[in-house]
Amino acid sequence: MHIGILVYNGARALDVVGPMDVFSAMNDELASKGKEMDNIFLIGEKSDKLRLSGIMPITPTMTYDATPELDILVVPGGNGGGEGGNPSTLRFITEQYSSGLQYLIGVCTGALVVAETGLLGGREATTHPDHLNKLERKGASVVRDVPYIRDENIITTRNVLQGIEGCLYAVRMNYGAVTKGAVAHRLGR
Repeated sequence: MHIGILVYNGARALDVVGPMDVFSAMNDELASKGKEMDNIFLIGEKSDKLRLSGIMPITPTMTYDATPELDILVVPGGNGGGEGGNPSTLRFITEQYSSGLQYLIGVCTGALVVAETGLLGGREATTHPDHLNKLERKGASVVRDVPYIRDENIITTRNVLQGIEGCLYAVRMNYGAVTKGAVAHRLGR
């Protein structure tokens, strides 16, 4: 499997690092069982160094143009929706989704970025409570007071803690409840 996590200037560090830890722990679990590990990419528009949360430096391991077709794409949140206005990012998300993603995961306000693509039009979705009205204005059928929600193959989450849960859900759906439990244990849950 190919798993991608978008990175951009101003993305919330925990929205990136939380899912990255889930999938890294999943690879540790797969390796411990002698199974093939998944490819995990930090994907940026360019390969330039970026700053998460305005301070944490990070360098993408893959650019939009060089990214293979993904199985899972994680879109982190940022200041009120992060990359929502970047046409290249929106096109990248839409192209990856159209290529047959198993799961598109919008972590916290990353759901607003996903909504900008039009992919949440009429779908049930959630995001940070301060941005639910904005998500609704972007065409999503907002579900309040839930940690995360899956509508077909799009998962949106209320915050980073639920972003981790949304990623664990994807692990369970791809590798089963036993592996999901082992990954959660590796994460200290």
